Amino acid sequence: KTSAGLEGKPEIYSTGSAGLITNYAETEDGRYLVRLTGVKRFRITEELSVTTPYRQIVTDWGLFDSEKQNAKASGTIDRDGLMAELQTYLSTRGLEADYDGISAAPDDVLINTLAMIIPMSIEEKQMLLETETIAERGKMLKSLLAMVSANGTLN
Repeated sequence: KTSAGLEGKPEIYSTGSAGLITNYAETEDGRYLVRLTGVKRFRITEELSVTTPYRQIVTDWGLFDSEKQNAKASGTIDRDGLMAELQTYLSTRGLEADYDGISAAPDDVLINTLAMIIPMSIEEKQMLLETETIAERGKMLKSLLAMVSANGTLN
């Protein structure tokens, strides 16, 4: 998190992710279901002092420029171990999945999608977002799923 938020506002994390709205729908009770596709991570370099009802920041997009190129060079994920932990996680909740489809996903898509859809605390999701490489993110995700097996919860 940043060292200090603006007066009366909670602190914000220094790493974020920009997303593109790829689908949305309004529910009967007036809520919106929004699907975001992650585009790129960024570092927050400054929070602006503004009078708008939303917070505004200055970002550094360059820090993660080589992310796609380095994905293959940063190591591979332990797919077998991750899939075993995922199967345990889903079976303890009585859920099923298309494991053939999941296994066919590229490493970055697999890890980032699981990180988005598995219920975790904000802090756990932030740890995954801030992890430098897909291989490291895969190890962390596997560990978080293993915690569920041991403790029955991620939180």
